[in-house]
Amino acid sequence: MTAWTKRRKAAKTLPFIEGVPANPLYHLVRVKVFDQHTGRGVNPLTMLYFLRRAAKLAERFSGDSLTTSHPEAHLGERLDTEISQVRGKASKRRFRFMLRTIIDLTAAKESELLDPNGLALNLEGVEVVTNKGSQRGSHVIVTVPLGVLKAGVISFRPKLPPRKIQAINNIGVGVVEKVILSFDDPFWRLSKTQPRRVFYISDAQGEFPAFIDASDSAGRPVLVAFLTGEHVHLLETDAEAMVDRASQILKSIFGDKYRAQTSVHVTNWGTDPFSLGSYSTPTVGVTAEHYEQLAQPVGKRVLFAGEATYREHAGFVERAMGSGIREARRLLGREVDLQLNPS
Repeated sequence: MTAWTKRRKAAKTLPFIEGVPANPLYHLVRVKVFDQHTGRGVNPLTMLYFLRRAAKLAERFSGDSLTTSHPEAHLGERLDTEISQVRGKASKRRFRFMLRTIIDLTAAKESELLDPNGLALNLEGVEVVTNKGSQRGSHVIVTVPLGVLKAGVISFRPKLPPRKIQAINNIGVGVVEKVILSFDDPFWRLSKTQPRRVFYISDAQGEFPAFIDASDSAGRPVLVAFLTGEHVHLLETDAEAMVDRASQILKSIFGDKYRAQTSVHVTNWGTDPFSLGSYSTPTVGVTAEHYEQLAQPVGKRVLFAGEATYREHAGFVERAMGSGIREARRLLGREVDLQLNPS
């Protein structure tokens, strides 16, 4: 056999690593792997194969929906099912070592104590599951109104910590509704170009206390009438009657100048399932700590934003916008100059 033939056969059996030392395989093969069961070392490239296989399995499991059902009682049983498909006792042992080490270190718990969908929670960030599909990401920023959180229509898994739940329960939610009236002519104005607000002192507190002239921003003659207190609930049960009452009030104020509205829009912040309230309010028993807790992330991956997450000036639009910037900075992990586009 010639020397060239010997070198050629050797090349088929010995691994060849290019680009050392930049190639990470170069550093891996320099690792010592010792198997207590056999009392011998294990080829690091063999362990690299099982590492890659374990990583692919973890990636596949992490793609599960949090609501997927499994016959196994815990994640350990799911892993054992996969390990059983590996041929050979030694290979099973090495694959089990690599797979379980990855999972146990990541979750900080034995797989027997983890939910069968545990990898969907621990390895690949977060998942938002809706009736129209699911979305995955490294983080999630919860920006739903406080009323929605209080209603419990969103399930968190794992459950939110007690202090977060306490904050959600203790911070109040107020409701202010609007009846938006459009007209052909701004009869309430002193002149065609001079806006004018109308305030109504009623014997019933909260019964259309203010009519705001929004004509300039609306592009046509518009009055926005506000309702608070028990009158909000009257609007929810009989909107037509409340619109008629707004018309009666304007007619009583302006007499012959009054002209009937041409169209009406009524808000429903209190009953809209995507709001369940207008904005947060400091009801009896609330503390500054509650606002602070509402703003705190959960598990460094579930972040919270919205007007109610600001202790000072909660309930204002600028605080809602500011909270988004705050959480963007938190997500990026550094202070950056984030500004809103003036347009």
